[in-house]
Amino acid sequence: MSATVYIPILDNKTRRKENADIALAVLGGIICFGMSLSLSRLWVQSGGFLLTAFAASVNGSVWESTKAVCIPLLLWAGAESFVLRVNYRRMTAAAALSLLSAGIFHICASFVCFGVLGFAPVWLCRVLTALSVALGQWVSVRVKRFPGRVEEYWFWYAAALALLLYALLSFTVNPPHIGLFFDPAQNIYGIG
Repeated sequence: MSATVYIPILDNKTRRKENADIALAVLGGIICFGMSLSLSRLWVQSGGFLLTAFAASVNGSVWESTKAVCIPLLLWAGAESFVLRVNYRRMTAAAALSLLSAGIFHICASFVCFGVLGFAPVWLCRVLTALSVALGQWVSVRVKRFPGRVEEYWFWYAAALALLLYALLSFTVNPPHIGLFFDPAQNIYGIG
């Protein structure tokens, strides 16, 4: 008994669009990684200027390093939707799932690595940042290419995105006193 395998044939226009999506995701990953590295040092370089606290890492906690990963991804998603003129409902879903996956991965990987090692070498933080950005970009491309109707649930994605943005901006100023927000090097939570 033989099985027949059906391979979808893509025309040149579809292949070019998919290649452009991948190239844009790679470019976005490079830009987001560079922005993340810049945001991780912006608070110190600005001399503690209060408005930079909403985007920059203000201490060495896991939350602040995750914020430095998620803010560039959010800005890139906004720029990408403006440039590409993609369906805003699909782009909202892609941005929300991208931020959530990158953020959750970064938090979990940070706790596992720092719990095993007991300290945080700079190179490991950079590797985790690069992996988180790559995961976020990959999820974004997959959601934008997904043949299903993710647009039906765009309200929930928008609500998740708004809640995540609120958490990113407000927990720097007034963080809960749990391990996620604690910087052991400076012995502070948030701005301090």
